[in-house]
Amino acid sequence: MSPATVPDALLLLTSSCPNCPAVLDSLARLVKEGALGRLEIVNLQQRPEAAEEYGVRSVPWFCIGVLRFQGVHPLGELRDWARNADTAEGLAAYLGETLGTGRLADATAAARRHPAIAEATARLLAEEDTPMEVRIGLGAIYETLAGDDLTAALSDDLREALAPLLQAEQARVRNDACYLLGLAGGAAARPLLEQCLQDEDAEVRDTAREGLALMDAPDQS
Repeated sequence: MSPATVPDALLLLTSSCPNCPAVLDSLARLVKEGALGRLEIVNLQQRPEAAEEYGVRSVPWFCIGVLRFQGVHPLGELRDWARNADTAEGLAAYLGETLGTGRLADATAAARRHPAIAEATARLLAEEDTPMEVRIGLGAIYETLAGDDLTAALSDDLREALAPLLQAEQARVRNDACYLLGLAGGAAARPLLEQCLQDEDAEVRDTAREGLALMDAPDQS
């Protein structure tokens, strides 16, 4: 792992937390190994404002890169997360886990800041065994991003990542890609949605029409 790809970590703890020392020991060990570049430790009893900043209600709570975790995790698992924290593969695995367990806020926080969110999204949509709750969760993430700070660069990345999925054999994959393009692909996604109007699957065609209607709504730029 090169220095450019080594993530940093942040640990929030309290002096009375019985599980915090184990997490602290594991993260410190990863710093010594070079799997983490830096570890910042915040005692919430001394800096309670950090709990509000990160929306933390229980400890131990920690970040590896932009990935957020709670509780005690085995050292080997943390090492794997550190190794893959900055990759599309790692983010896809993280989104699958967090959305599958109902942790939408953690998934959205990671997606908002991760450079490989578009590629990770495409990976999840393309997998036939991606659970329905994860697919729905991805839609919820992009609804949030499109509603606040979705950038033009992310729209470009999303179009590039999802365009090949419009040719997927499975109609569900085509439909999911079409939905996200209509939601967050920007005006430049119009030709892709118009292409979906000719899809053999009625649901895909309906999704494309809805996406185009959303683009044409008065509050859309």
